[in-house]
Formats: sequence, C-alpha cells, structure tokens
Amino acid sequence: MPGQPFASHHLDNALRMVCARAGLDPRGAELLRVTANAVFRLRAEPVVVRIAAPQSQLPRVCRMVRVARWLAEVDFPSVRLHGDLPQPVEFGEYLATFWTYLPQSGAPPLAESLAPPLRELHRLAPPFVLPRWDPIADARRFLAAANGLVEEDRAFLERWCDELAAELAAVTYDLPAGLIHGDAWPGNLLSSSGGVVLCDLDQVSTGPREWDLVPVIVNALRFGHSPAAARRFLERYGFDVTAWPGFPVLRRVRELTVLTGVVPVLSSSPSIAREFARRIDGLRRGREERWRPYR
Repeated sequence: MPGQPFASHHLDNALRMVCARAGLDPRGAELLRVTANAVFRLRAEPVVVRIAAPQSQLPRVCRMVRVARWLAEVDFPSVRLHGDLPQPVEFGEYLATFWTYLPQSGAPPLAESLAPPLRELHRLAPPFVLPRWDPIADARRFLAAANGLVEEDRAFLERWCDELAAELAAVTYDLPAGLIHGDAWPGNLLSSSGGVVLCDLDQVSTGPREWDLVPVIVNALRFGHSPAAARRFLERYGFDVTAWPGFPVLRRVRELTVLTGVVPVLSSSPSIAREFARRIDGLRRGREERWRPYR
C-alpha cells in the first residue's frame, strides 16, 4: 500500500477482506466517492462501507462509532450503523465502518433543510467526553500523512496553518460552545422517510457553533452554490455568521481543511490532484476564483 492507499487495486482487496470479516458480500459493490474516505455501496445488501486509511485514524474512527451509537439511542436524525457487529473492522492499514444504506431519489436536500438538525444537534450534550475542535491540528495531521504533495505546496500549507492558528487564537465567539458536527454542509445530508438525516460523523467534537454555519457560506463563495439558499439557511438557523467579525478567519480555516483533507490521496487520484493543484495555484497568486468539486 505504500504511497497509494486508495489506488483501486488496494481498495478492492481491502473491501473484500473487511466484508469477509463482517459477513457481507462485496460483489458488485459501487464506489460512491473517494476523498478522505472511500465509500462503497454494496449490491447484495442495503449497506454502505466507509474505508479509512491509515490505521493511525483508529481513535477518530472509534469515536465516530461511539457518537453514531449514542445519536441512535437519543433518536437523533443521523445515519445508523449496520447491525450489531463490532466496529470498526480492521484490515492492514485500513479501517472500515458499515452503515445502513438510504436510497436517494429526486433532488438533493436543500441547504436550508440543514438548519433544523443542526439546531437540534447543538442542543445535545453527550454523556462522554469529545475532543475539542482543532481544525489546524487536523490540517497538520493530514499534511503529515500526505502522498503526492510537492514540497512547495506543503510549505505553503504549513505557513497557512501557522498564520491561521495565530488568527484563530484571537477570535471571540458569540454563540456558546458545545457539540458540533464539524463538517456541516448539504452534501452531508441524506433524505429518509422521516425527513433529512445527518451523515459523516467523523468530525463531531466540542467547539464553536459558528463553525457549523460556515461551510454553507463557503460553498456559495467558492463553489457557486446559491447565495439565496445560503441566506435562507442562516435565517432558519437564526444567526448570521457572515455579519460576525470572526467569519473571515473561519472562512479561510474552512478552505484550509477542504484542501488538506485530500492530501493523503493525491497520489491515488489524478483528478483530485489536478483540482488540488489548481486551487493551490489560485490561492498562491491571490485569485478569488471558483473551485470545482473533487471527483
């Protein structure tokens, strides 16, 4: 697996092995996406498999499993783990979790539909300790696991980490700190028979609730998503994060985490590497340009 943990032949083998250990059939599995995790939908059963690498993420993945089980206990609208099998399942450097598949049809959930589950999540208090939100430490962790990152780009991102760490330390928050999702954007919403549910729980932590409002705005600024939809999201949540003085800092932190989250898989995905290089070049040259989604 050296250098290319998410190369297709490595992933295919990992999927077969973790499914064998979970008693599931991987034949005909569909790869849904590869960024920080590889996500497969099984054909034989309504199950989604998320595969992470390397195994140094074990504490993070175990925490995600614990959070998912607790949210199910309190009947919060989030994705559910599949069955009662012990999770995560390990194979070599890989860690796999198994989730109940929710078929999606029609238009994806709107940005404004993210506001109610976020408000509900922000009112909860887990009966166990979660780590403090630390996006700069997360970015540095991804940089340490980089594959295919050129030294010039590494140096640029490391300097950005240093600059933003100092700026974050000076931010004063208006909302009370507490439970946050950590990666709250409409792409982490799924439709279900009872309404929308939150998925991708691996960044759930304790931190500033303002952070959970920033990704929707960054999507409008960087990816061309509807500014009107972003405004409706903020109105429905009840706090205009764009009018808060700390927003420019958290916007740049979000952009940093979006960039660094894929550096471990650059050598495995030429399409991600090309878009990553374009974004870095634009930032280095000061271009305020639109980003394209990773494919």
